[in-house]
Amino acid sequence: MSGLCSLESNITTNSTEIIFLHKVATSNFIFAVTQILFIPFIVAGNVLVIASICVFRRLQNLTNGFLVSLAVSDLIVAFITIPLYAAFYLNPTVLLCDRSACLAWFGSVILGCGTSLFNLLVIVLDRFLAIHFPFSFVKYRTPRNVAVVLVILWLYVMILSFLPLMGWNHWETGKPCNFYATLPKAYVILSAYLTVGVCTTASCALYTKIFMMVCEHKRKIHAQNAAGGTENKWLEREVKSTRLMATVFLLFVLFWLPYFCVGPLKYSSLSQEVVEIIKNATLVLAFGNSMVNPFVYCLLRKKFRAAFRLLVTTPVHRWSDLTRNILVRED
Repeated sequence: MSGLCSLESNITTNSTEIIFLHKVATSNFIFAVTQILFIPFIVAGNVLVIASICVFRRLQNLTNGFLVSLAVSDLIVAFITIPLYAAFYLNPTVLLCDRSACLAWFGSVILGCGTSLFNLLVIVLDRFLAIHFPFSFVKYRTPRNVAVVLVILWLYVMILSFLPLMGWNHWETGKPCNFYATLPKAYVILSAYLTVGVCTTASCALYTKIFMMVCEHKRKIHAQNAAGGTENKWLEREVKSTRLMATVFLLFVLFWLPYFCVGPLKYSSLSQEVVEIIKNATLVLAFGNSMVNPFVYCLLRKKFRAAFRLLVTTPVHRWSDLTRNILVRED
């Protein structure tokens, strides 16, 4: 596709490239429309999550603070990443040759996916420490420290996603935008494979350890006091919260894993057209993950379900009257 950027000025563009563009044009249009249809669902669901936590005092805790950060990540996908991808699908011959658009395109998906991954890693680390060191960790688990962790997380991913725009790239005028050719190999490994691999592996290991610790805690509690008591109630609350976040993490992996597995296909015997279509289809699936978390919260947490219902049925100017609503006594 080396002649793509001169398509408008060079009539003698390679006929193979033109055929390729025509073949993928229809599928790209479908992918663009599908992704654009995701936007209202992503925005509505995640705004409800943020509004619920901001409005209802019974939802204002440190664990839910991480959920707000995760919801913001999904809103970035809706407002920045999806529109950029849709624009590239619908007008590739112009945008693929624009340096700023190309680098912003790649940076947006790293920003959306990276912040989600690191948020999920911080959440499971918080769950692990809360269960493994229930007494000593509580004095460090303060709103200020949580805010510091989130600020560092966002700054790191934002710097990582903007590094190509700041100069770390192999952009060549006259050549089309290509993830593996435009971005340095070291950056691709750092931002994509290493980040995804480390975060995913660490999260899986921590969740496995958490559920092993929970089983051990339950055995000890029942051995000491068959009736349970305060410790048993504390453990049940922690388990419910951990189960919710484990479900969110599992769904993230299921939605994004196909996209990260597509890379090796470029070295297979499949045609470039087929690989491109598979890559874009798996990316559409990955973006769909940004709209599922609110449904998970609604299904697994009664408080969120009650909060969503109240917010949807109450005019926005009266949301302040809902602040002290108890939602449900047990969740």
